[in-house]
Amino acid sequence: MEKRIIIVVLLWSLTGYINAQENMEEIKVTSVSQLDFLIGTWKGEGWKMDQNRQRVTFTQTETIVPKVENSILVVDGKGYAKDETSKEPKIVHDAYGLMVVNDELGIVTMLSYSVIGGKMETPIRLIGEKIIQWSFDTPNGGKTRFTADFSKEGFWTEKGEFSPDGERWFPFIEMNLEKVE
Repeated sequence: MEKRIIIVVLLWSLTGYINAQENMEEIKVTSVSQLDFLIGTWKGEGWKMDQNRQRVTFTQTETIVPKVENSILVVDGKGYAKDETSKEPKIVHDAYGLMVVNDELGIVTMLSYSVIGGKMETPIRLIGEKIIQWSFDTPNGGKTRFTADFSKEGFWTEKGEFSPDGERWFPFIEMNLEKVE
């Protein structure tokens, strides 16, 4: 009898946890002010896979500032790695983005520009407390997604993953930043 009660309690708890996760994934970002926790200057390190599938470590700075009476967030990211030949730093990540409400969709989207992805507009999803995610289809039929976790005060952890089929995900970039301003 005790085992049955324990199993029922565990299943009930698990159902509550799953429902909470599902509800969290449904949170729409409809206002830039929902993303105020992003604002600041962030610095740290990370790694990414290069064209030869070699892991490259880099230092990263991301600056996020509100503009136009807090109606948009401007994101400016630069990453540097040491060039093995010249031993000088070279840019390995250069991206610029605007987070703004897309009036047609009624949600916040990020209009981003980067060497890798060119120009893109992707919806920003809030998938947990201070955890955002954005994703897009790739030209070769796969999918790419980024998850940025700000839930630990003063820290930003971001992971980029690629999926050839939308089910199996493979990491290709990760960075761990600390808020400096």
